[in-house]
Amino acid sequence: MNSVAEHFAKRIRGYRVTDVPEFYAVESILGLETLVSDAPPFRDPETSVSSDTDLHISRDSSGQITDVITCKKPGSVPYPGCQHYMESSWVDLKIHYSLDLLAHWQDMSRNARAFVSCITSNSS
Repeated sequence: MNSVAEHFAKRIRGYRVTDVPEFYAVESILGLETLVSDAPPFRDPETSVSSDTDLHISRDSSGQITDVITCKKPGSVPYPGCQHYMESSWVDLKIHYSLDLLAHWQDMSRNARAFVSCITSNSS
């Protein structure tokens, strides 16, 4: 999951692999760390639109990243939403939901993993 977090940190800010700035956690909301960078947000050269996406991660008790969530900031699009990335032993998962539901990210993560576990379990 660390590589997934790094990938989205780069993509959100629009940097290439060779010039990625350092990201660090600034706050913890809803059990998530919000990652930011001192580098300016990426500005699309064609549209002059800046990136309006927040990046959140969750860690387990050993410090390993378990969930990566990107959310559009309120006001950046008409209906801001989140993309939630997680891994299971069988498949990588990506779910989408409204920013209004971010407070329920733990339930959605748990339910998605339980669903995958259920459909991949060997029932004899």
